[in-house]
Amino acid sequence: EQILYNIKQEYKRMQKRRHLENSFQQTDPCCSTDAQPHAFLLTGPALPGTSSAASSPLKKEQPLFTLRQVGMICERLLKEREEKIREEYEEILTTKLA
Repeated sequence: EQILYNIKQEYKRMQKRRHLENSFQQTDPCCSTDAQPHAFLLTGPALPGTSSAASSPLKKEQPLFTLRQVGMICERLLKEREEKIREEYEEILTTKLA
């Protein structure tokens, strides 16, 4: 639960940064938003009252995880869940065949 919360928080920060980068890109075309191409992989509802306009753009937020770390965490969680489902499936199959 804590990991999921941290991942959602990081996703929100990435969205805010992307929003800020997009606004800068409109005035300065040399900037690129391709630094975080996989941000769409994480979805989560935004908390009410939190938006990039509500937070101060001068306040620098430190990300909890890098995009690579988030990917590794998600892969690990997915692998653990897959292993658990396989174990349950094998147990049920063994019970049915016995």
